[in-house]
This record gives sequence, structure tokens and C-alpha cells, in this order.
Amino acid sequence: MRAVRASVAATLLLAACEQVRPPSDDAVFVDGSEVGDLRGANMREASGLTASPAHPGAFWLHNDSGNEPELFLIDATGSAKMRVRVQGASNRDWEDIAHRGDTLFIAETGDNGARWDTSYVYAVIEPKSPADSTAAVVASFPFQYPDGPRDAETLLIDPISGDWFIVTKREDRSRLYRYPAPQRQGVLVTVERMPVDFGFRLAVGGDVSPDGSEVLVKTYDAVYYWEREAGESLDRALSRPPKQQPYTAERQGEALAFALDGSAYYTTSEVELDVPQFLLRYARKSSPR
Repeated sequence: MRAVRASVAATLLLAACEQVRPPSDDAVFVDGSEVGDLRGANMREASGLTASPAHPGAFWLHNDSGNEPELFLIDATGSAKMRVRVQGASNRDWEDIAHRGDTLFIAETGDNGARWDTSYVYAVIEPKSPADSTAAVVASFPFQYPDGPRDAETLLIDPISGDWFIVTKREDRSRLYRYPAPQRQGVLVTVERMPVDFGFRLAVGGDVSPDGSEVLVKTYDAVYYWEREAGESLDRALSRPPKQQPYTAERQGEALAFALDGSAYYTTSEVELDVPQFLLRYARKSSPR
């Protein structure tokens, strides 16, 4: 953390938040609004966000590399309600989190220098009681890429097929890899590179809607949206050009999640300066399908 006077820091953050990325004419969501800021715990390096099935209206969040292996439950205004230490895993570089059923999946997939031969996804049963302060890893899924180490910050879990998809960050165009269901606990698997040509790079977060019909992926300066047809595979849907959605630029925005009811998506950012860390909500123009 760099020491910067609060007045200067606030000016920088406000300037960043005024830069709105123009959406497509047929955008599905409206411009974002600040619904709160992250408070009540140290979440300054927020990197992953997912809606909580057990705590409707709340979200699970985590920090990235160098931080403790912890999950934070926040409400829809950003206030921390639970702080849970994950036992059985370190935080080498956690970059995303997703859920399926009562299980949270933590993506240990960050690799800025492309140094690690093996990445991991950790499975944790979602803590339900406010008294829960620890959660044990119930399964670990090691995997590798067929074309060498990759830096990835986006884990997409298909609630229909159970397949996992990883979107990489640092290539000239982000790449898509698939880890098909059923995933194999404790077995090193080589994931499959999919023939999808994303027209962007620096993918830093994403989510699949609760019913599996929609996908969002964000970069540092845009949010992209795909609608999935009935019976279509997720990778097939992602092969089409996306619709760009509203996005208010954040200092280092890496976290995105659908609301559990599909009515909106939320984003938040890492903040290195001693200023408010906003939670932004992008409401849907019309009711979800």
C-alpha cells in the first residue's frame, strides 16, 4: 500500500469512476450505481466475487495473492458479515470464485509470470452459520494447460453441464479452456483449449447466470455479455461476438458476479489507496428470462 494523502487519493478514484465505457446499443443492463463500499474487514485486494445461495442477497469475496486464505461474506451494500478462514489451502494467487449448489469453488489460477506448471480449484462447502469462522477444503482439483503455464483470473462454472471454463488474461487475445465434468479430485488433469477467438485481452473476472443462460466476462475497461440458446454448449455461446454492457471504470476492477436472482450484476475493485472501495450494481433493463 502506498501512502498518499486522502484528498489526492479521493480525486484519483473519483476521476476513474467517471470514465464510463459506452455499452452496445442493445445492452441488457443499465449504467452502474454505487450501492455501498466494502467495510468491516480488510478486503482491499478484492479479486473474486460470487452470489451466496445460503445467504440470499449477499456475496462471497476474497483477496488475491499474498493475502490470507480467507473468504468474506458481504451484504448488498458491501458490509462484511462473515470472515471465514479456509483450512487446507494457501493463497498463492486466488483470482476468482464461483458456486454450484452448496459448494464454493476458489480458483487458484493467478500466475503473473507464467511460472507454475499446476493450477488448482479448491472446493469448500458454503458456510451457513454466522458463527462459522473456518471452512475446510473438501476437494482439490489440480490441472495444467496443454500449451504451458497461463495467467487466468476468470472461472466460469456451467450450472447445466457442470463443466468448468477458464479464461486467460495475458495473451494478445484471451483464451478459453474447458475442464469437463465430472471433475476428478486430486488427479492432475490437462484442460482442453477451446476454438474460441475472444476479441479482447486482460480478462479479469466473469460469471454464469444462475440458470446458465447468460455469461459475463470483464476486462479492466469493459464488460461483455453472451446469451446462450437452449441446448447449446457454453463454449458454443462464447464463440459468438458479445454485447458490450455498461461499465464504470474502477482503479483495478477484477471482481464481478450476477445477483442470485439474475436481476443485476455487481463489480468491485482492488484499491491500493486509502479511499472508499465501492460496490457497484448494474440493474437489468427488464426481468430475467
